[in-house]
Amino acid sequence: MKKVFADTNIFRHAAEVKILNRLYITEGAINRKNKTEEECKISFMTTQSKKPNIPDSLKPEVAAIEQLSDISKSGLFQFFYSHEVNLELSFQPLVDIPPGRLYGANCKLVHSPILKVDKADFDPNSKETYPLKIYPSSRIETNNFQYDTETDHLKLEELTRDLLFKIPINSFKDILGFKASITSIKGHTGFEPNASRLFYPLLSQLENAKYTSILKKLRADSLSQKKKPNSYLDALHIWSAEESNCDIFLTLDKRITNYYKHSSLKALKPSSLIKELNIKP
Repeated sequence: MKKVFADTNIFRHAAEVKILNRLYITEGAINRKNKTEEECKISFMTTQSKKPNIPDSLKPEVAAIEQLSDISKSGLFQFFYSHEVNLELSFQPLVDIPPGRLYGANCKLVHSPILKVDKADFDPNSKETYPLKIYPSSRIETNNFQYDTETDHLKLEELTRDLLFKIPINSFKDILGFKASITSIKGHTGFEPNASRLFYPLLSQLENAKYTSILKKLRADSLSQKKKPNSYLDALHIWSAEESNCDIFLTLDKRITNYYKHSSLKALKPSSLIKELNIKP
């Protein structure tokens, strides 16, 4: 059975529930019974939702993802993903509800090279907080952290990074809590966190020959400072796929499919995997 590591963008385009949320702050008031029975002013956070438009160029690939998901249920291949893919998906509103992942295909969590626990001792159901060895413990006091429109964005980034890296492996409950936190931060401050930007300062200092080799294959150093963070996170996902002895790295990223070459791991887009498996559309 082939092992297929699914990149984050595959999950994004394969969710049965995929909604873009726009958050707004609305001023209002409620009547609360207390000693004075006075009216209490309050701010409400409300959302307006819409389904995103899929570019015409991606529609064949999205259709191929659904086809691959159905085929995987026959046992021809198995989908895999990592804890870091989970963390990246946590920034996508309602995209990663487990029953909707890859249209219900079976997906297994694999060990990541930057987890504190060794591969032999990896437990996909571990509840240990701060599971990454690049961020092994809390660096700021988050419980009493106050923020508003005047709060420095570097401080907000530090707060968000700590909240993100605290999430245990495969903990859906903690991911929901994180989603609520970043929605509140965005609503009260306007700050929009991004997974790759939160990972980048730590990944850019990571000293590992295999990881550096993948970055070179992706030509990460040739990218602008704005685009580098995404490439560094891509390299981490590929590293996880290599370590887990996966056969295919499934992605919609043309940079990866064009530049990444490996003796045993192929980077393919969904339609290319269907052709390789000799499956008729």
